[in-house]
Amino acid sequence: MKQFKRFGICLVALVMSASMFLFGCASGAPSVEDMDQDTRNPVPESAVEAGEVVHVTVENPDGEEPIADTDVKIKDGMTALGALTELDIQVATVDSSYGPFVEMIDGISNEGSNGWTYSVNGEMPSVSAGEYAVSAGDKVTWTYYKA
Repeated sequence: MKQFKRFGICLVALVMSASMFLFGCASGAPSVEDMDQDTRNPVPESAVEAGEVVHVTVENPDGEEPIADTDVKIKDGMTALGALTELDIQVATVDSSYGPFVEMIDGISNEGSNGWTYSVNGEMPSVSAGEYAVSAGDKVTWTYYKA
């Protein structure tokens, strides 16, 4: 009986993981294949000139061109995670005791000790990206940490 319970738990976890991968559970954003890389998240020039933006960079783990490197028009109460989900790339999160935890960006998932981290203005905050409120002019960088 114990083996069937373990099997059931493993099966549920596998189905949930596959669903998150296939459907990009957290962001609701279209997949990268659905859009032109150069037209991601167009920000009105007036917002840039007025300094009403946060700059978001998602570094490529392979060291190639960044996955994203663009300005996002800031909204009231926007967090570092909120700025990331404004990009037209797939983002998956899971809830943790520390707040939302980024599990996958643009089809690149955390594996073992390797995974996504973020910094704001070159500093690594001590709170979840879903808890860190960004301000106009901030530079948010997402990096895939390899242990």
